[in-house]
Amino acid sequence: MRKTIGVTLMLLCFIFAASFNFNYLYAKKKSWKISLSLEKVIIESQPGGEQKSLEANGNNCSDDFMQIQWSPAPKRFDFVLTNKTGSPLTIIWEKSLFVDEKGIEHNVIIENVKFSESPKPIPPTTIAPKGKIKNMVYPRDYAVLTPKLEVVQDFVTKATTSYEKKEWVKKEIFLKKIKLKQMKMQNKDFDIETYWQKTRYRVILALKINGKETNYHFFFKPMEK
Repeated sequence: MRKTIGVTLMLLCFIFAASFNFNYLYAKKKSWKISLSLEKVIIESQPGGEQKSLEANGNNCSDDFMQIQWSPAPKRFDFVLTNKTGSPLTIIWEKSLFVDEKGIEHNVIIENVKFSESPKPIPPTTIAPKGKIKNMVYPRDYAVLTPKLEVVQDFVTKATTSYEKKEWVKKEIFLKKIKLKQMKMQNKDFDIETYWQKTRYRVILALKINGKETNYHFFFKPMEK
């Protein structure tokens, strides 16, 4: 009897210790890998006009006019957009926006447009009836022209020559990994729970459907991988 009680007590102590260690380690976690997930979609018939919501299914959503699948990455938001209608569907890039976590709006740049050409207006893209396109959006002003030192060695003499060239460096849209110590150095009041609850990113695609302009607001929230 005493032996059974002793074994039971030892087992309970082991379970308690394991549970305590797990909770302690989770509470003391110092870094998180981040991905983005489509949280909700708001359809605006015109700026400041009537709004309605659209259900998100993972990083996908669909209505009677279009279907879109998002693949958000730190340096580009890829998507595949399908025109479900029997008429052409147009993406108006100059009216489309990226909204960062601070609520600041940015014009977007798309696939196959050079950053050096970004001050120029981007022509609209038209999708044929029942057709689809693959493209991406990135905040136009997030890329910085940065000097880089290049060193070239002569194959025969082995002499080296250095010269400076400039290249476009893309800033991350969102952090793919958050380190608590680093975030605290930037903001002593940083709290991971507040980050999960309040941080949001948004892409606004201005679409012309059946001759009518409609803004689709895609809201993304951070999640732990």
